[in-house]
Amino acid sequence: MLGMMLGDPSLIWVLMHHGQSSMGEEMSYFPIVIVDPVIKLAFMDSPYWSSDLELSERLKLAPQKTITEEEPYIGLLLDRALPEWLASKSFDLSWSQDANESPKDWQRRAHEYFCATLRWNDAQNREFDPVVRNVSEKDGYRRTELELTLTYPLRAPATILEPLDEVKSGRPGVLLLHCMGGYRLYGREKLLPCDGESESLKEYQRNCYSGRNIAEALVKRGYVVMAIDAFNFGERTFNAAKNPEAFREWRKGVKDIAESWPYTKVIGGTEESDLIRCIESSGKSWISLILNDDIRSLDFLSQWPSVDPARIGCGGLSYGGYRTNLLTAFDQRVRAAVSVCWTSSINEAVLHNPNGTGWFMHMRDLFTRMDLPDIQSLIAPRAFMSVSGWEDTLFTPYSTAVAHDKLRRFFTAYGCPEQLGSLILPTVHEFNLSMQDSAFDFFDEKLKAPASV
Repeated sequence: MLGMMLGDPSLIWVLMHHGQSSMGEEMSYFPIVIVDPVIKLAFMDSPYWSSDLELSERLKLAPQKTITEEEPYIGLLLDRALPEWLASKSFDLSWSQDANESPKDWQRRAHEYFCATLRWNDAQNREFDPVVRNVSEKDGYRRTELELTLTYPLRAPATILEPLDEVKSGRPGVLLLHCMGGYRLYGREKLLPCDGESESLKEYQRNCYSGRNIAEALVKRGYVVMAIDAFNFGERTFNAAKNPEAFREWRKGVKDIAESWPYTKVIGGTEESDLIRCIESSGKSWISLILNDDIRSLDFLSQWPSVDPARIGCGGLSYGGYRTNLLTAFDQRVRAAVSVCWTSSINEAVLHNPNGTGWFMHMRDLFTRMDLPDIQSLIAPRAFMSVSGWEDTLFTPYSTAVAHDKLRRFFTAYGCPEQLGSLILPTVHEFNLSMQDSAFDFFDEKLKAPASV
């Protein structure tokens, strides 16, 4: 049952225990008084809603940066101008529980604006022209390596994993979106079995995914899984495009993440800035290109022979979580999604971590009118899980809690709280085994039932 906070605004409902302890004692809700800042977190008795939220120390704003002698200009921008500019945003399309408008009416208005802002305005009825590079079989699944046209005329590598058994059609599919993480040497391979690849990739998978190949884990649960290289990652970088075979051989010899950093710094710094200037000067949008590639990937996965197009999910960590937010809000075909470590109020994220504001956050005036949890709220009543870490240094605990609370309130107001997963866990910026298990269970619940349910 939904335990909503009512009455005294200085109270926060915290589920101190859930179910029964090992000693057999009964568990219950307790109202806890907190001082600053005041947040009224909504709760529902669900395995997909966190029950271990911590109190005031977790919810305090991070201290603002101060002007330093070494960086007086940057300090002036961060300490004085940036907070004032952020505070001047209208957020006139942000959902408010107190507004004289139903959640569905607000969602229709906001979705129309959101799609108009991010839509790639070229004809999208292009052929994929797929070329199969390689097909292999192992451990009960088939792996198909392809190259196809996503945002015309750009080509992209893709990998599809599907189970090897008697079921030839009607399977649920998952589009996995890879992260960024200061590592541009690889894209989709971060999510895939990496036999024969660089030791740096294996190190990266250990750091971010507890060493588990999440695409392989999902295909062994019965899903058809697809992943691509996002633009300016892996095989879609300048060096790779010049000589693909030489690039693939070279990166296999990179022994650790530290050795890959100079390459990432060039690709993600100078070269990406040059690319974005060219794209923006042509009247296009960088984030619209990224989003359109993901939409086209969804098109391709939906047409894969063994996939049921009515049962498709998507998910990702960090940059992949951000892409998941946008794709699922934009495209109604995504039935269930899991976004890991990219849920926050946008102003707090920018103030706390200016270096984390990548080009992918440049969305014309969208973030002056809507906050990030507003975008995620466009997903209701479809299934959506947000997983965050209290120790994630990209965001403050306060900004994370505020965003999760808004999601909980919107899905409740919409009438579908059971369609939301909202987990804030005592962990860092990662997608560890426990988080993965919760995400996979969520996919199972939301995607393995018939589409009519």
